[in-house]
Formats: sequence, structure tokens, C-alpha cells
Amino acid sequence: MCTVLLDLSDDPARPTLVAANRDEMADRPFAPPAPHWDDQPDVIGGLDLLGGGTWLALRRDGFLAILLNRPFTLGPVSGRESRGTLPLVALRSDSAAEAARSVTAEPADRWQPCNLVLVDRREAHFVQRFASGHTTHERIPPGRHALAAGERNDPRMPRLRRVFPRMLAIPPTSDANRIDWSPWIALLSDRTPLLADDPLSAMNIATDSGFRTVSSSLISLPAHPDQPPSWAFAHGAPDRAPLQDVTVTAPPRP
Repeated sequence: MCTVLLDLSDDPARPTLVAANRDEMADRPFAPPAPHWDDQPDVIGGLDLLGGGTWLALRRDGFLAILLNRPFTLGPVSGRESRGTLPLVALRSDSAAEAARSVTAEPADRWQPCNLVLVDRREAHFVQRFASGHTTHERIPPGRHALAAGERNDPRMPRLRRVFPRMLAIPPTSDANRIDWSPWIALLSDRTPLLADDPLSAMNIATDSGFRTVSSSLISLPAHPDQPPSWAFAHGAPDRAPLQDVTVTAPPRP
């Protein structure tokens, strides 16, 4: 039940901002973002050490894919590919728009139900693969959006109802080199549930079952292709684990 916050501008001078929490069982092992896949050396992402895939991956040219599970679909299913391969499949496309079309055309039984957020320097798309086998996709319009296990900006999700107005109040960013991430970090770190008896209605989750927020990411995609993306990653809950810069630029060729 991960959450993605998007700030998409139609102003070419402003960067696209992504703030995301990953929620998972605390005992499911993972490695922090790096170029883990030999056949996709320009893709950087966190590595799920059980499934071999990822929940969030960024191509060095500024194309991002984020996986969100649909409700009540946690864990593997025999005969279906790990959903963690889906972002890697998407990042083989040239753009977010092309990836959305390609993923939508994949067989319905290849993966369990999930949502997929696709963002590049020009636009963003939202793909939903339902338990019924039906798949849809839409281009996400400019503005600020909150996405999780349901619909975009889904008012039925208490967590999104709590975070959405606070996200809208954050001042816009005009300079990709001087981003004030502090209000976004505050949103990701918030442990206060909207519903007192439902810990899943908080942005920063901790439950008695071991399901919790296990990492966070802050990503900037500048509009200009000469400016590299930036990524800060917290290996743990964002109010406890330090944010560390992820190396996004390609290493120099020998």
C-alpha cells in the first residue's frame, strides 16, 4: 500500500517532483537503489531480494516507473510473474506514454492486480490492472496528485484525504537546483492516522503485524534534458532513516 505524491507542472521551467513512501512487510529484504540489472544498465532502482524486481526505478534519462499494489493483493501468486518486473518492462519503452500503451496491452494474467505510475520529463500516466482482468490507463493532467492502491486522488482512501489538502498548500518550486523538500518530507513522515483505529490511514505506517513504511524517495525530474534527475532515498521510515543521495548520472566511460 505505497503512496506517491506528484507535482506536475505545465511550465517548462519547473521540474516534476515525486515524493513516495514504500509500505511492505518489514521482514521482506531489499537493497537500496543502484543499477542492479545487467541487461538494463541505465536503470537505477531498489531491488526486491525475493522477487528480483523493483517497486520504483528511474532511467538515467529521466523516465520513472513506480509500482503500487491494488487492495488485498500482497504476496506472490503461483503462475504469475512478480509485479516487481513491471517497472523494468515499462522502462524498456521510449517514453511514459509508450510504456502506458505497451503495459495496457499485456496479458491480463501476467501479473497480479496493481497500479503503475509512469513519469518522464514531459508527462505522466497512470495504469490500473484490475482483478477482473481489465486494464486502463490515463494521462495524468498537470497539477498535484496523490496515488496509492485505488483511484487517482481517491477520496475513499483516508490516507489520501488527510494528505491531499496539505500537499496542495506547499509553495511551488521554480528552480530544479534549489528545491525545498522539507514540506514534502513532513508529509511522508506523518504518523498521525486520519482514523484513530486504522494505522493504514497514516502516511507513515507502523502496524503490529510488521507491515510498515520501509523506505522513502524524493525525486526531481528537470524539464531540460541537459539537467540530470536527482534522487534522495531513505532506507527506512522517513522520520528515522537519513536521506541519502542516489547516484543517477552515468559513470564516465573508460
